[in-house]
Amino acid sequence: MIINKKRLSLVLTLLIFAISSILILVPSQIANQHIWTYLGTSDNRFHMMRIEGLSDALKNSNVFPKINMSFIDGFGYVVNLFYSNFMLYPAAILRLLGLSMSEVTVIYFFILNFLTFISSFWSFKKINGFYWNSLIFSFMYTLSAYRLHNLLFRYDLGELGAFIFLPIAFVGIYNIFYGDKKQWIALTLGITGIIYCHPLSPLLVAFLILCCVVLNIKEIRKDLQIIFSLAKATGVSILLSLAYFLPMIEQLKNMTFKLVDAKPNLELSASKPMSIMTDSFNNNISQPTLGVIVFLALIVMWLNYKYIEKKSTRQLLVLGSFLLVMSTNLFPWIIVQKTFLKILQFPWRLDMIITLLFCFVFAENAVYFFNTNLKRYLLLVIILVIGVASGRNLVKMYPNNSISYAKYNSLDTYSIGAGQEYLPLSSNLEDFKTMSHNPRVVTGFSELSAYKKQGDIITLRFKDARKTKLILPILYYKGYTGIINNQERIKVTASKKYNGLATVNLTGSGILKVKYKKTLIQRVSALISTVTLFIIIGFRIFKKAI
Repeated sequence: MIINKKRLSLVLTLLIFAISSILILVPSQIANQHIWTYLGTSDNRFHMMRIEGLSDALKNSNVFPKINMSFIDGFGYVVNLFYSNFMLYPAAILRLLGLSMSEVTVIYFFILNFLTFISSFWSFKKINGFYWNSLIFSFMYTLSAYRLHNLLFRYDLGELGAFIFLPIAFVGIYNIFYGDKKQWIALTLGITGIIYCHPLSPLLVAFLILCCVVLNIKEIRKDLQIIFSLAKATGVSILLSLAYFLPMIEQLKNMTFKLVDAKPNLELSASKPMSIMTDSFNNNISQPTLGVIVFLALIVMWLNYKYIEKKSTRQLLVLGSFLLVMSTNLFPWIIVQKTFLKILQFPWRLDMIITLLFCFVFAENAVYFFNTNLKRYLLLVIILVIGVASGRNLVKMYPNNSISYAKYNSLDTYSIGAGQEYLPLSSNLEDFKTMSHNPRVVTGFSELSAYKKQGDIITLRFKDARKTKLILPILYYKGYTGIINNQERIKVTASKKYNGLATVNLTGSGILKVKYKKTLIQRVSALISTVTLFIIIGFRIFKKAI
């Protein structure tokens, strides 16, 4: 009977998560078969093209593509090396099955919501153990205004993926500093998942850990196990992430990209405190903000600060409040403008960590404020209603951005991101729109025939080539290799004169094949990360067996 109750509770919880995951999408993505979004160079078009490119690669039996060949009208874009496809496979498979991009978006966003509900619920339960506290945390966190800003306004799939793994990483952080200090594996898995979703978010987690170190320096001196666990988590995370970091570093070392030209101004992009309060209480998700629920949770916890007994709760409340101040223009961001921290781009990115901390602190004490099941259910309904209303208000505020499914399905292959970060510095995006999609002889002479392009593979016949320089209709990145008659290897280089396109030098006659081949660093790093993962899985299975 006990087992049946547990199963029933699990089924009902998952059903609540599923229903809530759908309802939050109704006003802006389902109603009237319209999707609210900015088109053009928005994150929406960028990430939809990432999905399209991965789907096309899978269609060509390329399971782990390094170049997204759907971008720039088939010239290719190396976004996959800088922005992992890890969380895009479900969406790409849906696209592969023949669903339209609008259908893929709605279903995939439902999946992201559902997974965030589950990961946040599980994570809190691992720390606190109580069902209701975990349920409240999962609703506050998943339906928080800042996450909805990324979901419904920015369409930032990378950061939405990071939201799934952040609570898991927090389990490890909490255990190391406030619980069983030997339980570091959750931090490893959580931060590794974040790395493969969103390259900037691990910096936020690292900063959170640093703050916890400063707050617990006395305890660390007494118990070095904290340092040992952090070192283990960091070391294993690095091994698991080599498959991401090393290929990216290799590409950066061998080429100069437009991202090095980016000059974000942290000081100018910092929000005013009054704007944060106004946007929060209006739950205005067109701006990055905490939202009314999280802000009220902050106020309630500070009003009851003297009643908080747990040291960890007090520390996390103070830390979250400090980060909130730091996210505004009250903090002298000009100090860090010329440091590596400028890659944070915007101070409001701290809202991800702030949201996590405030939701956790409140949920940990929520049963004292909501001491009956009726009140707790009412709280969940209020959180859901406010979330749904924020999506509805977004559509009402900007009705012209409500796009029909038919219009939404029309993708823009040139939406590579407003910053064009992963385009070679010598390339101009506009120039690609007028370029030929056929190979061209620009120096010397040769007869070309039987040209074929499939994904990142080009084949053609050449005849009587004399001092021939051939421009190929693919954007060059390190990894492209050429071979003649399946025997002789030739060098493929980038042509600055021709907008960074790949070029080869030919002599004589034969069949040329140019393809992107994984570099030695890519293969070795992938092997190390894969072996490390299997070792962890094997160790966990062995540990449970004994």
